[in-house]
Amino acid sequence: MHTLFPAMVGGILLNVLMLPEKTVHDADNGFSLTFPGNFPIERPSSGATQLQIGGGELICQVSTSVSNTSAPIRLSDPKKFIEKDWSAEDWRQVIGPTYSNAEFSNERLEQRSSGYAVRLADIAFTLGDKKLGLHGHSRIALSIRGSRFGYVNCMLMGSADEVLARWIGVAGPIERIVRSFALDPA
Repeated sequence: MHTLFPAMVGGILLNVLMLPEKTVHDADNGFSLTFPGNFPIERPSSGATQLQIGGGELICQVSTSVSNTSAPIRLSDPKKFIEKDWSAEDWRQVIGPTYSNAEFSNERLEQRSSGYAVRLADIAFTLGDKKLGLHGHSRIALSIRGSRFGYVNCMLMGSADEVLARWIGVAGPIERIVRSFALDPA
């Protein structure tokens, strides 16, 4: 298996890099995203996810909504909320409840030319028991624009060692997908 592993990672990377990209603009949900042309597109009929691209081991999910004034996190000043200095605790409060265990790294704030900010972070996570559960790594872009809240989360899942090894081969293309995520003005 170890001799096939580099070829599998190389094949994933080659497939992601060689194909023309597609851009989706979802006017109903207020976002756009660019991704490799060979990624299948799914529009889930229920739940918080409006768009899922990829398949198998690499999946990117997009979710958007209009800010809820009764939500536990008050977004009365979205600019102040997204642009403040975030701590690991802020990430755990906003995104962490989705996972059994989550560690956040490579966090930064990116200012978009259109005048709003996007928070980016890597997440090493576990679903279920840390020893027996499903491990994963993801890159997320989270933003608020006016009253619209949204994120794209691109992830790989498997055993801890497999995920780490595969992430190295797809981190660049995933970063391009995540950085292409844009919210429409609300």
